[in-house]
Amino acid sequence: LSIEILVIISERIPSLLRNNQELLKTLIEMIFLRMLDIDSEINEEWSKPPEGYSQDLDTDSDYVNTKFGMNSIDRLIASINYQTILPILSQMVQQMLQQNTDWKFKHAGLMALSQVGEYVDNADWVAPIVDIVTPFLLDQHPKLRYAACHCLGQIADDMSPKFQERYNDKCVPPLIQIMSDPVPRVQSHACAALTNIFEGSPQDKIVPYMNTCLLYTSPSPRDRQKSRMPSSA
Repeated sequence: LSIEILVIISERIPSLLRNNQELLKTLIEMIFLRMLDIDSEINEEWSKPPEGYSQDLDTDSDYVNTKFGMNSIDRLIASINYQTILPILSQMVQQMLQQNTDWKFKHAGLMALSQVGEYVDNADWVAPIVDIVTPFLLDQHPKLRYAACHCLGQIADDMSPKFQERYNDKCVPPLIQIMSDPVPRVQSHACAALTNIFEGSPQDKIVPYMNTCLLYTSPSPRDRQKSRMPSSA
């Protein structure tokens, strides 16, 4: 309730938080703490959802607090402006990733960053985010791989085609690699992220990856070993 009250205040009187960065940081920390309330178990239901399941977080009971936090971040950016929020958010997420061994902190940071693309006009502004998120595509924890897919896919969709023009060569190779992830849910989200990226990409940016995509979706491990990933820029 206290988070909702402060977010409403930011919407009604945005200058109050815009001019008080300590209060803004405290509010974002409170949001992150709420987002830590997520199921630790990687069970069969999560890792192997039924065919045709919705990837909408609104329908996933495990992501209620994550979605609440993401919506709160979204409302803060909309009311205060991304020029104020993004540097603070990026710095706080970097600190969370570096100082916390608990994967839940990292998950909260990645999911929060997914909200920034809708409000950013200049692709240069998300360069630090791409640098932060991309390595988590190959993280050992499946929920972090999933969160990294979600983040990049959402930003690519929100910033299309500017994101694709700048970051295709950095994001596409590792996303293709986890199309053969051992966890079906991560596989599915990697494919969804690639769909968002390719839909906003010119043809010449897509063609070099087509054979590799086909090989990574092949049931034959031998075929996947034969694939050669394009070198990233």
